[in-house]
Amino acid sequence: MEKKTPERLWDWTGLVVRSRYGLSNGLVRFPAGTYFRVVSTEEFLNLNSKPCDCCHVSAGIFGVPTNSVEIIDVKENWDRLRWNEDESVEGDPPFVSFSVIN
Repeated sequence: MEKKTPERLWDWTGLVVRSRYGLSNGLVRFPAGTYFRVVSTEEFLNLNSKPCDCCHVSAGIFGVPTNSVEIIDVKENWDRLRWNEDESVEGDPPFVSFSVIN
């Protein structure tokens, strides 16, 4: 399995990542180690958190630099990353579920 950080910012889209540091969006504080899915990339990463186990609420945080998160080492993430990098592939990208971290 190839374990490199994506060079292009848009190749992060769809990956499940873990925060290296505590993050805050002004409404919610996320402790270090929180799991997120990268939902979009502009100048920075836009993330949605894993839903809460008790209330199923998921919160978003925007403008996160890539050095604040780490890609979780699961096969599904690397499959998605390969799909992101291969511009000749047609069809829908593989979906990385939060269930891969449980």
